[in-house]
Amino acid sequence: MINYIAISQSLEPKVIQQNDSTYFCFTVVQSKKLAKLIELGNYNDTLVKKLTTTNWKLQLVSDTKDNVIDFKNQKLSSYATIVEVWS
Repeated sequence: MINYIAISQSLEPKVIQQNDSTYFCFTVVQSKKLAKLIELGNYNDTLVKKLTTTNWKLQLVSDTKDNVIDFKNQKLSSYATIVEVWS
């Protein structure tokens, strides 16, 4: 018995062996359900890619902001040192 977990646990295709090849045949109803699952997978993949890109951009902005804050703190520290020396 062949396990069809990779396709779907609820779809059991008819298996046909022909010329050293294995073919999986589905009914029309099963084919429609399989098409919906594939489309949902494509939609989810698209969302993951978009959210990954958005996350990367937000991380870049956050890193840039942190660098600007560090630079401004160093500048402020330098000004404070100058004021102390001249006071």
